[in-house]
Amino acid sequence: MRRSEATCLGPDQRGVLHVEYLVLVALVGIVVATAIVLIGLPMLGQYHHLQAVLTSPVV
Repeated sequence: MRRSEATCLGPDQRGVLHVEYLVLVALVGIVVATAIVLIGLPMLGQYHHLQAVLTSPVV
């Protein structure tokens, strides 16, 4: 007697590692993008402030 396709796919875990790797890469990408935005915005403000100080006339 042959088992059905649904029960045959139960122990098959060939794609589990691939999916886990993709999820891990996606989460790391989201964390890195968030960190760049959170660090970059204050640095951009400091850049504009420094640019204004350096280009202001000396009295």
